[in-house]
Amino acid sequence: MHGLGLNSESFEPQLHELSDEFNVVAWNMPILGTTSSKAMNFNNLANSGFQLLDSLDIKSCHVVGHSMGGMIALEMALINPNRIKSISLLGATSAFGGKDDTFKNSFLSF
Repeated sequence: MHGLGLNSESFEPQLHELSDEFNVVAWNMPILGTTSSKAMNFNNLANSGFQLLDSLDIKSCHVVGHSMGGMIALEMALINPNRIKSISLLGATSAFGGKDDTFKNSFLSF
């Protein structure tokens, strides 16, 4: 799962190297928060991840998440731990923007 401002292409080298041994999938994070979509929050993003797994008939998997993608991976594990075998986090944090909501609220107001 890619970070904010990136896309599935950011994992291209890893997809290439791991595909000999594993079934690998990279997603393009859905654009949420527009007038025609669900609200932009980690619960909805995590559920979008589960929708991808469902569409591919994947019952459980290992998840790699970079930055915001790591935060989504953590949310997925909290929502449905039986579907997430493991998580590898790259430059991720458990709190968006710090100890209080100042950065998060400012970021999401754009």
